Parts: sequence; structure tokens; C-alpha cells
Amino acid sequence: MFKIIIPFFLILAFFCSCKKTSENAVVWFDKANALWDGQKYTDPKKAIEYLSNAIKLQPDYASAYYNRGNAYYGLGQYQRAIKDYSEAIRLKPNDVDSHYNRANAYFNQGNNTLGCRDAKKMCSFGDCKVRDSYKVKGLCP
Repeated sequence: MFKIIIPFFLILAFFCSCKKTSENAVVWFDKANALWDGQKYTDPKKAIEYLSNAIKLQPDYASAYYNRGNAYYGLGQYQRAIKDYSEAIRLKPNDVDSHYNRANAYFNQGNNTLGCRDAKKMCSFGDCKVRDSYKVKGLCP
């Protein structure tokens, strides 16, 4: 009986610690969201710190990567934003917002080829207005 009880408690402790880690990641995520004014982060560096903490605790937190990408984007750090949007896309491949923001980051870097690729990908999701708007601006063929 004793041999059965110890593994049971070890498994129980593991599941409890996973839940706590996930909850703590959400707390950091929420702290970052409190800095969002509807358009941008009021303190993007602090938001990056909070979101990085969330990602450390929950490395598959796609929304944290996406939001951290937004904070980097707001600072004009487009390559870092692209890296985070790409990770968000890897975790949630059909996330239109991540594709859209990554396209804008590419365009801001002057990389129209990759920006257009993301804009075309959005069209495959059913949102061709974005691709068409880039065409009108002369950014995409």
C-alpha cells in the first residue's frame, strides 16, 4: 500500500505545480494588459518584462508572444516583434492578427516580400482587404 501512495502524491504534486505555474503566467499577462491603453502600451518596457515572465512560466503561451510582439513593435524593434509574432504563429497557425502584425513589421523594415507573404496568407483566411490595401499602396504585386 505504501508503494502506491508515494507515486500518487508525486503525481498529484506535479499536477498542482503545473496549474500554479499556469495561473502565475496569467497574472503576469494580466499585469501587462493593465498597461494597454487600447492602442499601445503606456510602458512597453515594463510590458515586455511582464510578458517575458509569463512566457518563462508558460513557454507555449501564444497570446503572451503576440502581446510582447506588440510591445516591441511599439518601440520600433521590428525584428524582435517579428520573432515573437512568428512564435505566436507557430503556436496558433491560423491567428490572423499575428500574421497581420508581422506583415506590418516586415513592411516597416522595408521587407515587402515577406510582408506580402503574410498579407496573402491572411487572404487565405478570408480577409483579402488587407492584401488589397497593400496592393493599392504599391507594396504587394
